Amino acid sequence: MSITRSRLAQALAGSLLIALLSSISGCSSSSGDVVRFLIRIQNNGADAIPTSLGTNVPAVFAPGAAAVHFPGVNPFFENGGVASPGLEIMAEDGGGMLLAAEADAVNGVRSTVAFGIPEGAEAPGPLTPGNAYVFEVEARGGEQLSLATMFVQSNDLFVAPAPDGLPLFDDEGNPRSGEIVGE
Repeated sequence: MSITRSRLAQALAGSLLIALLSSISGCSSSSGDVVRFLIRIQNNGADAIPTSLGTNVPAVFAPGAAAVHFPGVNPFFENGGVASPGLEIMAEDGGGMLLAAEADAVNGVRSTVAFGIPEGAEAPGPLTPGNAYVFEVEARGGEQLSLATMFVQSNDLFVAPAPDGLPLFDDEGNPRSGEIVGE
């Protein structure tokens, strides 16, 4: 039984749950106010990855990087483009420090963060099923969130949401809150 990249991509996408919690819920950010978001990336990938033997194994993710940026800016990669040294290191070895530093230099990026300490842990480590990475970012109305993390069971695959990032605000300029799935 052969595992296709699209089947693997579907399994990986369903393994990560991203939750946003804004600290100024219900306010409009059209005035340019800075809003603080608590980001929770949870691994729901127990027995999510199909193997060539017809069994499933848990999905495990490595520490990664996140960036807040203007719409239309992709701080980490271009589809079909050459990987930067930071993206290559993150995709092959895990860890987002160099990738976050590279993104920090991209025009249109407000801020970056390298994440990697699972909630309740004291040291960086992989994100195993049932655990979460939690961190805070600040954003102004219209800004987006991008993130990237390595799929540990590979030596060159990474997971990232929509190419333009995840909207942190709705169409009326209000901070989004809640779970983001499939974006």
